[in-house]
Amino acid sequence: MRIRRYLIVSVFLGMATAASAQQQPQDRGVQRTAGGTAANGGSASNAPAPAIAPVFGSIDMDAVFKNYEKVKATSDEMQAKALAKQQELQKLVADMKAASEKQASLAQQSPEFKKFDQQLTQMKIQAQAAQEQAQKELAQMEAEALAGLYREIQSMVARVATWRGMTYVVKVSNEPLTASDPNAVMAAMSRTVVYADPRNDITQQVVQYLNVEYRKAAGASAKPAGGAAPAAGATAPARGN
Repeated sequence: MRIRRYLIVSVFLGMATAASAQQQPQDRGVQRTAGGTAANGGSASNAPAPAIAPVFGSIDMDAVFKNYEKVKATSDEMQAKALAKQQELQKLVADMKAASEKQASLAQQSPEFKKFDQQLTQMKIQAQAAQEQAQKELAQMEAEALAGLYREIQSMVARVATWRGMTYVVKVSNEPLTASDPNAVMAAMSRTVVYADPRNDITQQVVQYLNVEYRKAAGASAKPAGGAAPAAGATAPARGN
């Protein structure tokens, strides 16, 4: 049995060796072909794109949101919608109060008292549902508004960065450190970027161009944040440039 097993193993080893010997010339041919293709500038899809030297810029996003005029306009609009919802809820509460006061003047065993009791129960359910729906709608509107503002800011950051030849823009904070506020100190210590060259900070440019475009869209005379007139030719970098 051992001899038979040895013969079987030998046969398989011989077959594997023969297959390997036949494959090697083909593999070398494939390697030569691939090497020749790369050397002769073959398929462009196989050639890696050349690396781009990184050029970093920085931006204070908190300052952008604070000084972008559309942010305040959007906030005022959201507050107006929230106030309208609040007035609707206050009307429901006032109706409940009036019904409750009228019920209190009735005898508890009277049919009118029970009728008001059922009415108040329905009004409470309606008021609770209206409050939950209002909170949901306001939260959704706020999320959509913030998303829209962020997309606008992100687009302008990309345009300014491309215009200035930057390939990356990192978020920084230009707020001065307040030693008397422990939370501010801890927040400063947790920042990813410890130092950024202020010459590569594009915060003011982004704010200026955002306000220029916002005022143009609103039909007002354009001017950058701070009240100064725009510099000559101070138009936002073209999209894609």
